[in-house]
Amino acid sequence: MQPAREAMERLSKTALLCAQMTNQFFTSLKERDKKEAVMVQKINKELIPYGWVFSPSLPVFSIERIYLQLEDKGVEEVVEIITNYFSEQTCKEIIESICSMPEFYARSEIIKDAFRDHCERKYTLSIPIFLAQAEGAFIDHFERKLYEKRKKRYLKRNVSSLKSISIIVESFETFIRDVLAKTYSVKDKIPEEIFARHLILHGRSTDYGTRENSIRAILLLDYVSFIISLQPRMETI
Repeated sequence: MQPAREAMERLSKTALLCAQMTNQFFTSLKERDKKEAVMVQKINKELIPYGWVFSPSLPVFSIERIYLQLEDKGVEEVVEIITNYFSEQTCKEIIESICSMPEFYARSEIIKDAFRDHCERKYTLSIPIFLAQAEGAFIDHFERKLYEKRKKRYLKRNVSSLKSISIIVESFETFIRDVLAKTYSVKDKIPEEIFARHLILHGRSTDYGTRENSIRAILLLDYVSFIISLQPRMETI
């Protein structure tokens, strides 16, 4: 019986050690998540007025890097860094990932056609298609409008137990309201190279066709695919 008792004691100690290590791991993960949430919130506060929002497709390590660069270099230089990151190859990988989702099967050829225009620098053609397909996919999945100006939650707050994910979703909602869904009266002066869905799709903006705006539109599609993956159909409120 002595060997069996000793084996049980060793097993008990091992189980306790594993439990302690697991607890430490999740504590560390939670602390890291809180830190990332603060950084993402700061990044988006600075970037959204410039028509950018932190992309789910940026590598995790870039959160802290971009955060520190904002402190050191300022928004305009960081925007240039982000724009350069989304090379044609990187954007191609994003498009392929989006089109592989069942929710995008029906519109995948349209999106791929738009991406070919993007690669050929025909941004005046790629941007309206990306904007329209992002809206169509959102409506198909959630049965509600994507581009709304009202301060209303697009998604439930409990989409994830990670605070950083919740901050990303909240920032996306702010980006839609403050940038893409923003409207202008007939007498308003239209800003240069504007990235507002209403002005572009209704023909009031004529100088929107830039690489930066086309990347923004691709990342909008990326965001829509991201939030679709977070929540089942009709989980909006």
